[in-house]
Amino acid sequence: MDIIDRQITHGSWSKFCDRSQELKRLVTRTQQTDQVKEGLEMICHKLARIATGDPEFIDHYDDIAGYATRVAEHLRKCDQNGHPGKPSKQTTVATKSYNPDSEKYGGKF
Repeated sequence: MDIIDRQITHGSWSKFCDRSQELKRLVTRTQQTDQVKEGLEMICHKLARIATGDPEFIDHYDDIAGYATRVAEHLRKCDQNGHPGKPSKQTTVATKSYNPDSEKYGGKF
């Protein structure tokens, strides 16, 4: 992918940086574990690319799903301080991996 293709899918660098940093400021807090903070920052990074580039570039959405899955897996394995042990929050939602082909996510893309 050359620089012109990248600008089409990812948007202008300056606009991307502005949006990405604005989103990151909104979602990060000091009490988050590094894994949660990094996951949120990467999701913000991808959202900023969607906002400034091609909103139909599928890789952005696949990446968001991947980062969200990694954070959920981390949280299921950790206590409230982010240490390995009993999960800090329980959920009634099934703990299956993200599958974009499932009915839950709208079926086949």
